Amino acid sequence: MGKYCPNCYAGVGDDDQVCSNCGASLIDNNKSTEIALEAEAPLAEPIMEDASWENDKQTDEKTDSYNTTSAVSPKPSKKEEMSPVLSLGEWMLTLLLLIIPIVNLVMLIIWSADSGTNPSKRHFAQAQLIFMGIGIVLSIIFSLLFAAIFVSTMGSMMYY
Repeated sequence: MGKYCPNCYAGVGDDDQVCSNCGASLIDNNKSTEIALEAEAPLAEPIMEDASWENDKQTDEKTDSYNTTSAVSPKPSKKEEMSPVLSLGEWMLTLLLLIIPIVNLVMLIIWSADSGTNPSKRHFAQAQLIFMGIGIVLSIIFSLLFAAIFVSTMGSMMYY
């Protein structure tokens, strides 16, 4: 069994008096005995109701140069967190619109630029536009390459 910090559940050594992850004291001042929790694995992250604790934790992490991991996970924005899942019919309509040649480009630009669009559809549209741009650039390069090859072979086939 390993020892874990009762504050952040990081693994600590048997001789440690202070947690190397969060800096919490592992010795009880009243009894002078170790408080380190004996367990095989941490059970869960501590639940903190107070938002000021998170702010204090973030400022402590910015000042501590030895701490390379963030104890507070980034939370998605409320708009992205609450966005509804697109149904099968909505995805089929989206893909049907993307089959039509000029409409697909217009709709991808609209979906990727509009902040009111569902985040998953907006990200899909942005990725699709990136792939279309890469495809266009590659097709121009290959077209120029084949045109250069064709012109060079036609120049060498002149009859005297």
